[in-house]
Order: sequence, then C-alpha cells, then structure tokens
Amino acid sequence: MAVTIRGKTLPLPILQGGMGVGVSLDGLAGAVAACGGMGTLSTAVCGFQEPDFAKRPFEANLRALDRQVRHAKVLAHGAGLIAVNAMVATTQYADSVRTALRAGADAIVCGAGLPKDLPALASEVSDSDAAIAPIVSSGRAAGLLCKLWDRHYGRIPDFLILEGPEAGGHLGFSRQDLDAPPSLSDLLREVLTAIAPFRDKAGRDIPVFVAGGVKNGADMARYMKEGHGGVRRLRGLQAAALSGKGRRHHPGEKPRGDAGAGAAQSPDPAGRGRHSAASGAVREVHRHL
Repeated sequence: MAVTIRGKTLPLPILQGGMGVGVSLDGLAGAVAACGGMGTLSTAVCGFQEPDFAKRPFEANLRALDRQVRHAKVLAHGAGLIAVNAMVATTQYADSVRTALRAGADAIVCGAGLPKDLPALASEVSDSDAAIAPIVSSGRAAGLLCKLWDRHYGRIPDFLILEGPEAGGHLGFSRQDLDAPPSLSDLLREVLTAIAPFRDKAGRDIPVFVAGGVKNGADMARYMKEGHGGVRRLRGLQAAALSGKGRRHHPGEKPRGDAGAGAAQSPDPAGRGRHSAASGAVREVHRHL
C-alpha cells in the first residue's frame, strides 16, 4: 500500500488537498503527515495572520509559508510527507515555490494552470530534492507536461494529481464538459496511457493520485485496483482543520480584551485537535485498504 515518491516512502497513499486562506496550514498538514499521509500547505494568502499583512502582504505570505513548512515537518515526526500547493495563476507563484523548497518541503504540487517551468524553479534551490507534481484533468495535459519537462529539463513528474469533474478547486473542465462529465475511471485510464512511455523511459513508477468523487476507503481501494497510486482527500479533512482553527497570537503579542469569537486565541496551538480529527478521517479510509 505504501508509495515511494522520489526515494521517500509515503506509508499511507492519501494526499490532503490544499485549501487556501486559513484551512491548509501547518496544524492540519502536520497532523495528516503524522498519520503517514501527505499533508499539504496552501500558499494562498497563508500570511493573513501576520501582524504586517495589511501593509506588506507579499512579505508576510512568504515569511509565514517558511515558518509553517518548518513547523509542519516538526509535527509530522518523520512519519509522512509535507507538500506545498502553489497555484500557477497567483502573483507569488514562483517566490512561493522557492520559499517552500528552501524551508524543506518534501513536495511541490501545482495547479490552476500548467506549471511548465516548475522543474526550472526546483533546480534553483540546489539543496532541495523535493518531488514536483502537476495537477491535471486529462491524459492530454498529463502527456503534454511530461513531454515538455522531459524535453526542456530532463525531468518528469514524480507523481501527478488527477482532478475529476467532482473535485474541489480550479478544474480544467468547460461548462460543456460538465453537462456530460467523464468518469474518474475513464480519466484515470487516459492519464495512465499518456504517461506510460515516460514511466518506461524513467524506469520507475509515476504515482497518480485521483481526486473528486472518492467518498470513502472503499472507493479508494477500488481506484487503487484500477492503477492509481493514491487519493487526494478534502472531505473529512476540512472538519479536521476547522476543529483546531482559531487565531494564533504571535510571540510577544498580547490577547486583546475585545477580541470576538473569530479572533480568539486558539486553545490548541500545537494542532492536537487537528491531529485527532485528521487521524479519524485517515483511519476511515485506511480500514478499507
């Protein structure tokens, strides 16, 4: 059941999806990784809690991302992997990738556009050996990126994420596609066929994590039999994030007496509530495998 990604073992083939603006932070990502899965931090407005965010959002985002990656790896205790999801369409895409790599992220996952230059960005941080992976919605996109990366950079994806029409996030489907959506199984076969020549050339597997419509462990086990490497999961882990969600006070900052419920100090700064809830969500999938 374990998956090997760029020489590192992922004991539980579950990738927590990147949920931006205060959900996929260090607590949730670290908790999922501590269970043996791949916890994912989102770069989307990740510095919104920084005291200078309103005046210097770019600096605040990168500073927070660096700190969150490092803390998530501490929380993981070496059990699973820590990934960072960076959307290609965002202004700070390139800087976010560089920051995550320097902070020690195990993997970089990119969607909301085709990450054509991701291998080049990864090569800028020489002391990182992080895995890199695109999010695709078709065999055509998967094959195109593999071909592009191989031709220009001599590298192919370490894994892929296939988003079906039921996935959450920035999907690569038109409105017409969604009127008669393709099944996730058909898309998976299409992607596996497209990447087969590159898998053979590299002499290694390219795990494909499927996303969208995978409701439980039984679904996951079924897709694994069809050839995918794992599943990206949002459902259940959203509740895990919210169970420990709250505003964290920065070192030296005093709690405000007039703080409302949304700004209250988190009673669980170490992410223990997230760990408990994430463990339950992961166990629910694990028992079917």
